[in-house]
Amino acid sequence: MKIFYILISLSSLLLIGCSSTYTVAGFPSRDKFYEDFNNSAGNKSLKIILDNDSTIFADDGARISNDSLFITLPVLKQEKVINKDDIEDIKVSIHDMTTTIVLKNDKSVTAGSIDILPDSSVAVYNYVDTYEYLSLIHVKEISYKNHWLGLPVPLISGTLIGAALGIIVAESMSSSSSGSSEPQGGSRSESPSPWNAFLITSAAGILGGGIWGWITGWTYTYEFAP
Repeated sequence: MKIFYILISLSSLLLIGCSSTYTVAGFPSRDKFYEDFNNSAGNKSLKIILDNDSTIFADDGARISNDSLFITLPVLKQEKVINKDDIEDIKVSIHDMTTTIVLKNDKSVTAGSIDILPDSSVAVYNYVDTYEYLSLIHVKEISYKNHWLGLPVPLISGTLIGAALGIIVAESMSSSSSGSSEPQGGSRSESPSPWNAFLITSAAGILGGGIWGWITGWTYTYEFAP
């Protein structure tokens, strides 16, 4: 029976890491394929693999137009220089890694990054979007992950594995308890019940499955190479 529990729980692992793949052949036309990509993946965090197997990560998405892939790339651009005599204080936020420059006139300036110049004045930089483009001839595939859709199957798998281990542990504890005798004139020490052991292993399986599912996610892949 224990072997049966193990085989059932481990077989659920085969379902983890599910994915969907789209090719031109699955659409009425190449334009429809491109349109589906723009609508579904255009604003996602993308992994782009080129025909030479190099990889580009586009965190702000990409769009297809005229057989070219346009990638949005945030870059730091200098916006202004603030004189040191105008600065009251400089504060850095650990939460979003931005810098706030408090001025002596009670105003403030938020910066994505700053640079202290030789004369102690401060150069203020912020991110602005720039656009790069690649010919689709050089794009092999583009993929992105939906982390929420990756949760259900690993959660079920983790629950099955945790429950199976819990049953095995509970059975072992019950057998050990029934096979032992209480010593005369003494009291038997308290030990965890089989039910508690079952709950602990099941909870651990659910937690582990949820973490693993979020990491692996459900991968959507658009294949461009012929």
